[in-house]
Amino acid sequence: MSVVEEGITSESSAPDLELADSDAFSKYLLHTRTEIAFVLNAVVQRDCLLCAYFNGHQSHFLTRLYGLADDKLYLTPPPDEATYRRVLDTENFTVTTSLDRVKVQFQIEDFRPSVFAGRQALAADLPDSLLRLQRREYFRMAMSMSQPVKCQVPLRDGSHLDLVILDISGGGIGLMAMDNIAHHFEVERVYANCKVNLPEEGTLQFNMGVRNMFPVTTKSGARYTRIGCEFLNLPGTRLTMVQRFITRIERERKAKLTRF
Repeated sequence: MSVVEEGITSESSAPDLELADSDAFSKYLLHTRTEIAFVLNAVVQRDCLLCAYFNGHQSHFLTRLYGLADDKLYLTPPPDEATYRRVLDTENFTVTTSLDRVKVQFQIEDFRPSVFAGRQALAADLPDSLLRLQRREYFRMAMSMSQPVKCQVPLRDGSHLDLVILDISGGGIGLMAMDNIAHHFEVERVYANCKVNLPEEGTLQFNMGVRNMFPVTTKSGARYTRIGCEFLNLPGTRLTMVQRFITRIERERKAKLTRF
């Protein structure tokens, strides 16, 4: 399917585009080339559709990312010659896409005609920054209790607790604390160097802050405290681990449902 068949035309209205240099979104910006390249390579692997806006966001074209090489990125060119020529004669593009339900946006100064793997392409310098919008409206996935995944939480006395994870998202985790250990936690307290072994992904290490706590009573009468925790300054590579884990588990669950 070509990009012009995806249901978006040059007359489509542009969505709300966050300003990558806005203070309101500064905490969502990646600046290191390693993190930026990691996210963009994930976009390549998932074959995400991108939209490049120009002319004051009044015009745009759909594209896909061929790949990265030598601090440059290579995209598919517009399918029609007129738009292609306009793009080459224009500066300042805002490129946006979605990667595992997380918005990705970056700025391109200009495009140059090029070739990538024997195919016509648009080349541009790797962006200096990339907006990966991590709002609180994350997709939150409930974890399986039949094969529980646990979070190791270090305590101030040098010991640690292993708590069952109730749910997980790109923003944090929900933990189950039985009554005899719930007193070790308090809202707004930060816990450093926590660890979770994500099956098939590896060990995720992070700092977290407790945002809420409340008691839960199950149908069987069992009681525990649910502890809602937020990831603090989670690096891009580790966030991608979480997103990849969630996406894989959701696919596996849907595949099982279709077999019954």
